[in-house]
Amino acid sequence: MSRACKVAIVLALAGCDTSVPLALPADGGTITTFAIPKVGSYTGPHLDPQLDKLRDCPDFPLEPNDDRESAIDLTNSLGLALDANSPTLKQVAICPVGVHAGAPGHDVDMYRFDVAVAAFVLVEVTYDIRFGDLDAAILDANGTLLIADAASVDNACLAANLSPGTHYAAIAGAHNVDSNRYDLRIRYRSQPVTCGAGGSPE
Repeated sequence: MSRACKVAIVLALAGCDTSVPLALPADGGTITTFAIPKVGSYTGPHLDPQLDKLRDCPDFPLEPNDDRESAIDLTNSLGLALDANSPTLKQVAICPVGVHAGAPGHDVDMYRFDVAVAAFVLVEVTYDIRFGDLDAAILDANGTLLIADAASVDNACLAANLSPGTHYAAIAGAHNVDSNRYDLRIRYRSQPVTCGAGGSPE
């Protein structure tokens, strides 16, 4: 699928008006393993996310986006800019359950975002853990882990002071096993932010 088509799908999913370095190779090629260091384990009730097959995945046209080379570029497609209110990418998913046909293992979602000037960046991943535990991380241009949220609770949030350059938001199932739907929002701020204090809701 062309990059233009993927951008169009991203805009639609965002509701826009349209008619420890990880094991990522330096050249941005296909990953062989990917794991976000896990904290704890979810022990509450489990519900079936009903994501057994690729056709069940709401974002399957965006696949593959499992490494830096195939990451979905959100900078321009979502209009990410300093102190702007960026839209939320809705109903994307880590799926299907099990080995993903388009990747060497369980599904991973990679999103590229470019920071033009030093900024405080907030990455928010919203999901219901009862359907599957997800982990999130921010990587630098070389694929090095900068910050991760792998707590076994609803939702994930990352707040980081980033230098100018290319970065990646990575979303993965806990232990590369869980699957779930999620919403994703990335915001740039000129003032320090923390998770839960990223600004007034829109």
